[in-house]
Amino acid sequence: MDCYLDINGVLLTHDLKPAEGVVNFLRRVTEKYTCFWLTTHCKGDRNTCVDYLRPILPSQAMWYVEKILPTDWKTLKTEVIMWDRPFVWFDDVLLEAEERELQRHKSFDSFIRVDLNKNPNALSELG
Repeated sequence: MDCYLDINGVLLTHDLKPAEGVVNFLRRVTEKYTCFWLTTHCKGDRNTCVDYLRPILPSQAMWYVEKILPTDWKTLKTEVIMWDRPFVWFDDVLLEAEERELQRHKSFDSFIRVDLNKNPNALSELG
């Protein structure tokens, strides 16, 4: 199963602090799934994500961060989802057009909204 991960609002709070439980969450998802970056911070090069996260996340998290594969999309994040494979997608914001794509592919239940503002412990409860 694949896992798509956003960064801001999921792994990092909106004030760019590590989300509560981020290390354990990254450990669980990278052990359980084939993980892909689905974030504006990755346009085909995982090193941009690694470089962005290195000064923010605890050093223990970087082992898992470096295992996550890059994606490259232009307009909608759904452009890179492999629809013929089961997946989960962790993100804080879903565009209306992305929601339509999920619905069209009967995959809306694969989207997991992370709202760290409402639940700062969301990552500890997921994975």
